[in-house]
Amino acid sequence: MDRLDARRDQVLAAVGRAVRVAQGHWVYQWMALVWTMYGQPWWTWLFATITGTATEGGTESAWAKDKLTTNDVYRDRLLAKEIAMFVDLGDALGMSGTQRHALFVKFLHLDWMRRSAISIQDLCLYCTLRRSRFADCILPVPNDGGGFRQFRHRFELVQLTTALFNVCTLPPSKLVEWTLAQAKTDPVVQALVPDCDKSPSLRLEIAQVLLFVYGTLTPNEAHVKSALETLYLSFNDSVAASHGMMTLEAIVERFPVLIFPVFWLQRTLRRRVLGTKFWAALQVRRTSWGSGQIFYTPRELMDEAKAYRTATDERDYVHAKHDDDDETRHVMTVRTKVLPVDDDSGVMDEEDATGPLGFAATIQRYSNEATAWQVTADNLLAAIHIKQVQMDGNMGAEAVGVEYTRITKALRNGTLTPKEAESIRKSIVKQYGYNFASFIVGHSHLRHNQHDAAAGQTKHKVKKQADAPENWQKLFDPSTKRAFFYNALTGESDWQLPPH
Repeated sequence: MDRLDARRDQVLAAVGRAVRVAQGHWVYQWMALVWTMYGQPWWTWLFATITGTATEGGTESAWAKDKLTTNDVYRDRLLAKEIAMFVDLGDALGMSGTQRHALFVKFLHLDWMRRSAISIQDLCLYCTLRRSRFADCILPVPNDGGGFRQFRHRFELVQLTTALFNVCTLPPSKLVEWTLAQAKTDPVVQALVPDCDKSPSLRLEIAQVLLFVYGTLTPNEAHVKSALETLYLSFNDSVAASHGMMTLEAIVERFPVLIFPVFWLQRTLRRRVLGTKFWAALQVRRTSWGSGQIFYTPRELMDEAKAYRTATDERDYVHAKHDDDDETRHVMTVRTKVLPVDDDSGVMDEEDATGPLGFAATIQRYSNEATAWQVTADNLLAAIHIKQVQMDGNMGAEAVGVEYTRITKALRNGTLTPKEAESIRKSIVKQYGYNFASFIVGHSHLRHNQHDAAAGQTKHKVKKQADAPENWQKLFDPSTKRAFFYNALTGESDWQLPPH
């Protein structure tokens, strides 16, 4: 076999040398040029003629309204009037024919029941999104049967396009503002809030946001809810005031996991349907309209887009009349609202960052839910530790802000000293027990800051020193009413003292 392999390699090497020599000759280069300019187009036309395939498949004329109304694939699912309205809506939004067709193909993929309409559940399953009350409200299904088929609780293609525009082009600050306001007034959330969460008002607002954004809470989310309640709502107001946690907006900014699912839904829809670049450009266009309306109907959306386009054309005409005045032309061009956007991090993020809900743009840029959990865990560790120090009488209210910033920065940069890390762990265990401490430390940067007290020694010696009896302390877990042993050196805990 070795000989056969060697012979094969020799043949391949010889063929490669011959190909390189032929490609370098001027005759080959001339023939390749002639083929590209004359031969390839002729053979492409001949193949399309023989097979009956269209030669204009990638051009805009193939997706024109008159062509689509007679297209068998479109007419199999859509009515002629529905196709015409879909084309008009796409033209109003500045969509190309290829983009419209890509959206139609996505709709066919979602419409697996062949009902020419899809439900929110179909969309969430396709995008692997968690169904919640927020998803039902931000993607409101028309209940009045205003579509072509009078369906209830389902999106037709035109309605789906409008609903996606409403949510995918909403700026971060507007999205957070609408979510917090809707959580307070939503009738379903009001009916599900338990009586124990209705006082004080800040506790009620946190419960409403969690029910609205998440629905049924997982154990981790329930841990965060209970921690926030005991931190700022089950103690006197001085602790919450010293931490600056007197409003729902301040709590959401410091603990972003409460609101991150709304951005994840928006980001997933953008990514799975037409891409983030397309929706970012539409977001800039929507902002230039100057309208505060959040939900549009298909007819309202087309009228708004056409009105803006007409105003833009008139403005461009006025600019063209003053071409002789270079200074005026320069100023008017700079002040135009038509802003080019090449990616999903456009001008909107900079404008949102300056408003009262400027933190929304920062949360939107988190890469995934793990990042939001990490920021929340770091802030919880710092807040719980500072509260414990305050309860021990070792810190005044005026020093909370500076110390809070220092601890969170040290956690993020990994510069906590071993003594500080041990003190923070003890504060968590003392107030919430071992289970919660293990959960919250596992999501924070503190889990990467485990202290290696025997650096430079062998692994066996390090383990032996860490397991020394003097490193294990007996503590009491208030949640389970049970004592356990805690290793201050490694951060490990066990219900029984490990053998040595």
